[in-house]
Amino acid sequence: MERVETGIPDELKRGLVTREACADDARGSMVRLTEKGREAIEAAAPTHVEIVRRLFFDPLTADEVRLLGDFLDRILGAVERDSQ
Repeated sequence: MERVETGIPDELKRGLVTREACADDARGSMVRLTEKGREAIEAAAPTHVEIVRRLFFDPLTADEVRLLGDFLDRILGAVERDSQ
């Protein structure tokens, strides 16, 4: 939680998020994305997608991308089973 806390004040100041009390845990707080925050994410998305594609997918063959998908599906399944 500390790592999240260190970045939040900047986003609060910029109006990208709001902080609210957590109804389930008085020690915690909920961080919610504002409309301005959503707009910032949408503006960054095309560049982010291009970078991810260039760095993670372009170096792989089509077969390797399919294998990566299979591996990630297995990992996701394990995470979902563990969280139940």
